Amino acid sequence: KERADDGEIVVKYKKSDVGDRVWRQIIAAPAWLPPESTPETDLTHEDKEGNVSLKRDLIQPGYRNAYGLVMLIHDEVVERGSKTTYVDHGIRTHGSVDYRSIKRGSSHGCHRLYNQLALRLSGFLLQHRAFETRGKMHTDFKRVLEVNEQTIEMDVPSRGYLYELDPPVPVKVLEGSEEKAPVSAVKPTAAQARNG
Repeated sequence: KERADDGEIVVKYKKSDVGDRVWRQIIAAPAWLPPESTPETDLTHEDKEGNVSLKRDLIQPGYRNAYGLVMLIHDEVVERGSKTTYVDHGIRTHGSVDYRSIKRGSSHGCHRLYNQLALRLSGFLLQHRAFETRGKMHTDFKRVLEVNEQTIEMDVPSRGYLYELDPPVPVKVLEGSEEKAPVSAVKPTAAQARNG
C-alpha cells in the first residue's frame, strides 16, 4: 500500500530493478526511514482506548525492523568518461521477520531474506572481502504523523552501522521466475486496509 499524489491509499505492484548492480555498503542494525508515501496506519498502532502510538519496532534497529538486522544496498554503476558514480534506486537485499511476506513475495521491490540468512550473507562478505569500517551513520530524519487528531513525531537519529566493501561486490539481478499481474492505483479492499 502507498499514498498516491492525491492522498488516496492505493495498492501498487512494485518490481525490482533488473540488471547489473553492486553491493558497496553493508548496514548493520539499520533503521528504516519510511518515505512520505507510507500510510500513517502502517506506522502507528491504535489501542482500545483510541490512543495512537508509533510502531517503533518497525523503524528503530532490531530484528523486527522493516530491514531486519542487516541490509545491503543495490547501487547501479554509472560511468561517464573517467568518473564513476553510484545510483541508489531504493532496492536492497535485507533481513525480515515477516516470514509470511517472504513466502508471498510482497515487497517494495527489495530482496528479503530470513534474518539469519541475511546475517550469514553479510558475515560471509565481511570475512571474504576487504572493507572499511565507517561506523555509525547519523541522520536527521524527522516526520510528523497526524492520526485521529493526534500528532506523533518520528525522530530517527541513526541510520545504522556502515561497512564499505572495497572493491564492491558485483550482483546481477535476473528476471523473476514467476511474474505476477501488475496492480496499479487500486484502492485496497476493506480487509487489506484493516490488516495493513
